[in-house]
Amino acid sequence: MEDSQMSGIRFHPMLTASDGTPSFAMRVFEISPGGYTPLHEHDWEHEVYVISGSGSVVGKEKETPVEKGDFILVMPMETHQFRAGREGMSMICAVPNRGQK
Repeated sequence: MEDSQMSGIRFHPMLTASDGTPSFAMRVFEISPGGYTPLHEHDWEHEVYVISGSGSVVGKEKETPVEKGDFILVMPMETHQFRAGREGMSMICAVPNRGQK
């Protein structure tokens, strides 16, 4: 996936409402070295687990380094962006089904 707001993103829906999940969707994101997700916010939380690599989570007021094995909680309406480091980053992301695109 690429557009002016994101770069180097490969998105893999693993379990979603179309698979019969009643509440949550599980997705895997692979972010190429130097790639990033859009800087955005939404009205639902999501949970993230970094499978491999490293990078950072960018918010309105700070940037937090993350690496393999880290868990991240993004609260509703929290501005956030994931940025991969030099080696790239893969992560599992769970969102409510209504947050699945």
